[in-house]
Amino acid sequence: MKFSYSIISSLFAILMLLSCGEDRTYQYLELTEEAQWIYSQMKENYLWSDSIKKPARKEFFSTASKFYASLLYKEDNVSYFTDSASMTSYGMSFVLMRDPLEVERNRYYALVLFVEPGSPADDAGLKRGTWIYKADNNALSVNKQNLLLSGNGITLSTRYIEQDDETMEYKWMDGDTLLLSAAEDLQQDALFMDSLYNVRGRQIGYVICNSFDDDNLVTEIAAAFDKFRLSGVEDLIIDLRYNNGGSLACAAKVASMLVPADKAGSSFGHIEYNSNNADKKKEYYFEQVASTLETEKIYVLMTEQTSGTAEAFIAALRGALGNEKVVLMGATTAGKNLYVSSIESPYGYTINPAVAYLCSANGTMLSSYGIFCDYAVDELAQPTAIYQLGELQEYMLYCTTYLISNGSLPITN
Repeated sequence: MKFSYSIISSLFAILMLLSCGEDRTYQYLELTEEAQWIYSQMKENYLWSDSIKKPARKEFFSTASKFYASLLYKEDNVSYFTDSASMTSYGMSFVLMRDPLEVERNRYYALVLFVEPGSPADDAGLKRGTWIYKADNNALSVNKQNLLLSGNGITLSTRYIEQDDETMEYKWMDGDTLLLSAAEDLQQDALFMDSLYNVRGRQIGYVICNSFDDDNLVTEIAAAFDKFRLSGVEDLIIDLRYNNGGSLACAAKVASMLVPADKAGSSFGHIEYNSNNADKKKEYYFEQVASTLETEKIYVLMTEQTSGTAEAFIAALRGALGNEKVVLMGATTAGKNLYVSSIESPYGYTINPAVAYLCSANGTMLSSYGIFCDYAVDELAQPTAIYQLGELQEYMLYCTTYLISNGSLPITN
């Protein structure tokens, strides 16, 4: 086995530092400066900084990502590490499941739920509702699903479901083979879609908001709400099913457009830091806006992917408008009640530790159990008919518009 010169030099240096009696503190700090930087940041900012024990000297020679992971609290499920590789994506969200037709019960399929516009997945022709059953000619598995997230390019074998006209049974048909180019560092569109529908005489506005991070979101969503107001929208549907957070300031601005003007200046919520940073407690307020969108009810679509700031947004709306006015559709949210801060290192990567608790307007910490829905609607309830987002036949949208116009959920098989 051959070792590179740099590895041999590092190993030699470590042995010398650990074995010699001579004070080599300067050399030690120089060789471990990345880990020392991570350690100092975590001891200062990490929500569970008190749980971090001083690592052994040899642990400071670990890779940055491994060292960072070793400091995380065992119940922390939100902190993460990003480097140049982990920041790229093919631009698709999917769910991995066993064969829904039960033809081959042990075979896994990836059902595409969302495709980011302009991404490698979009450019290759991948659509919501596509079933992927092979990646680079390899069968999918739980261990191999990460192949679909990022890489230097991948070939996907797809299938689709067709109903036999005679037997009325569903069967698999081979679809296209799609070649995705190398994953990219994508900028997600926070406001993915806004649409108007007239369902049985009721004007319904619909927006899909995938994050509260985009600087343009507030401007774009204000324009959409202006359009809804001029069209006489009576009910609003906000689709947060794939929204995993973002800026609380941005979320508060969007929420301010949906509450009465007299709520301006009242609390939207706050974030509560660890004891080292208790004086940093940050309050967010509903703002005074040019005009608000007043509707009879607001329907929020959510899933277990709805998390963090999106959960704070839902809690703030319900706190300001009441539970009867804000109707929750879908499934219990993720329960990620922690605020994550991105801290850029001088070494080309970013650590993203949980630094504070997300709290509602009344000072109560958001629940780690998530926010429960009023009406349970599973977007995968009909896997043989997955429609595009925004189409009225799409299951979650269909169930919501049916509830608005009929007062109950549709009866489905």
